[in-house]
Amino acid sequence: MNSNIEEMMDQARALLDDSRTGEARELFTAICKLDDKNAEAWLMLGAINGQDGMLDEAMSCIQRAIEIDPGYAEAHFTLANILGSQGDQEGAITATRMAIDADPGYDDAYLFLCGIYVQLGNIQEAEAAARKAVSLSPENAEAQVTMGNILQLQGKLPEAEACLREALTLNPLLAGAHSNLGSILIAQQRFSEANYSLQRAIELQPDLVEAHNNIGLIKMEMQDLFVALASFERALEISPGFAPAHANIGNIHTSRQEYVAAIDCYRKAIELSPDIVETYLALGNVLNLTGESDSARANYSKAISLRPDYAAAHYQLGELEETAGDLEAALGCYREAARLEPDNTDMQAAQAGLHERLGDTDTAYNLIRPLLDRGIQNVKLGIVFSRLCKHFDNCADAIRYLENLSFGIGLTQEQRTEIQSALGMLGE
Repeated sequence: MNSNIEEMMDQARALLDDSRTGEARELFTAICKLDDKNAEAWLMLGAINGQDGMLDEAMSCIQRAIEIDPGYAEAHFTLANILGSQGDQEGAITATRMAIDADPGYDDAYLFLCGIYVQLGNIQEAEAAARKAVSLSPENAEAQVTMGNILQLQGKLPEAEACLREALTLNPLLAGAHSNLGSILIAQQRFSEANYSLQRAIELQPDLVEAHNNIGLIKMEMQDLFVALASFERALEISPGFAPAHANIGNIHTSRQEYVAAIDCYRKAIELSPDIVETYLALGNVLNLTGESDSARANYSKAISLRPDYAAAHYQLGELEETAGDLEAALGCYREAARLEPDNTDMQAAQAGLHERLGDTDTAYNLIRPLLDRGIQNVKLGIVFSRLCKHFDNCADAIRYLENLSFGIGLTQEQRTEIQSALGMLGE
């Protein structure tokens, strides 16, 4: 490269640094005409065109840079970004892999690859890419945050927490990391710590919608519905299309038995984000409460179609079918729910209870016996146990179990009524 071209390149780079992109484009264009084999000039011209939305021109320039220098990692990576912005995820993956082949230490390429795999739902590949980025640059706070977010998606909360805390050690001013840490702490029911993290996130970035929403979740857990509602409404002031806040306001209406308002909120949330399965479940539950069983069934089924391993949706559909009298359909739902969550006592008890209703008392007893042997205290389990003991004319054990349950704290009035009814049935 002659000295004149090098001087022009320096001037063009300086213009870019000053955000004078129009002048930089003109100068890079001139350089490309004078030096047709200047790969960097072609790349920079392509990058400017891409930023300005001139994607066809951008692609042409970047491909010219790659023709000149097939091992130009930054050119492959820039191409990957443009392909990703156009929705060509497979093309973006291929271009990113070529950037990594050219520069195996390209940590930003691994982070970008991680994001693409998340979009595709391939969490295992996303985790592998994130781990590689962290191994290459352990002091890169963004890499630690990305790793933490991927682990959080998989429910690996202690590992995710460790990554986010490391990121915040490296850069305490990352509002998003504080917010994500707060959501992880909420999932672990560490509400005081979560509140601190979320408040810190809002101090750093007052319009961080997720942080306001998550503070609302904490206040709901504390039964402070007034403050919770204010937090969700603040989230919607910042971002009216933030579906989780609409759904959470629906949850508040549900807790107040304001079912019409709740249904409106859930439907708005689904309109905005039709792939959030929890919203279909919540809507189905309210529709079931209001007697709209067909619509409830449709929402439970939709949740299951989106996430076949969603045990709660199978369970609620089972309850609906049992109430409707379709016991075989209900049993299939309970069986699948219990298979998906074998440690969920309510689901195991529901399956056993239906076997008892269908006259298969041996299977019912075999299902609950291991739970009883483990000393699990559960109202649904106790009710099923009492019905089975009545069959076997052996009520003493069930009476003792129910009496112990009745002394438990945290029981609802409905549960206490169920226990007393079962005790009365055993005493007949």
